[in-house]
Amino acid sequence: MTRSLRTRLIIGVIGGILLLLAVFSLIVYSVIRRALINQFDASLTSIAQILSASVELNNGEIDLELDVEYMQEFQRKDRPTYYQLWHKDAAVMRSPSLGKDNLLRFEGPLDVPVFRALQRNGRPLRAIGLKFEPRGVKKTERDRVHKRNDDKQRAKRQTLTLVVARDARALQDQLSFLCWLLLIASAGTIILSFLVAAFIVR
Repeated sequence: MTRSLRTRLIIGVIGGILLLLAVFSLIVYSVIRRALINQFDASLTSIAQILSASVELNNGEIDLELDVEYMQEFQRKDRPTYYQLWHKDAAVMRSPSLGKDNLLRFEGPLDVPVFRALQRNGRPLRAIGLKFEPRGVKKTERDRVHKRNDDKQRAKRQTLTLVVARDARALQDQLSFLCWLLLIASAGTIILSFLVAAFIVR
């Protein structure tokens, strides 16, 4: 009877600890994962905003005033960053490192960034899609249609779509390390709790 009660006590203690550890680990992983992804996305947003602010549309021709190839983000070999720009249905600019490949085109509402996980040659990427109005079109188009309703103004605007993607292997490595760290810490806590519980209820 004593052994049966002791066994049930140990099982109850370990079961409770397992439940608490599972909930705690899930919360910690979710919070840190979201923080790391937000940090990664903030970097992508910064690059996309710099590129979009450098695009100008003059007489139907698209110019990129910034010399992108000298930006550090696009010179890396181990963790490359790519970009591609679309006007209407045609790709008009892209990273030379893309070669003949294309990034997946996606976008949200005007000036609202959208994020998505992509892959290129088996490598994980995280990308931002941004639909925006280039410089040189905003004032002329808006002045020309300022007396019309909002729907007609949107129809008149010329917009471009920019997608910037970066190698996300480092991000995945960080998340994998965090997962293993939590698993090892949880296993150690369970073993220690079992020994303590067995000693207390013996």
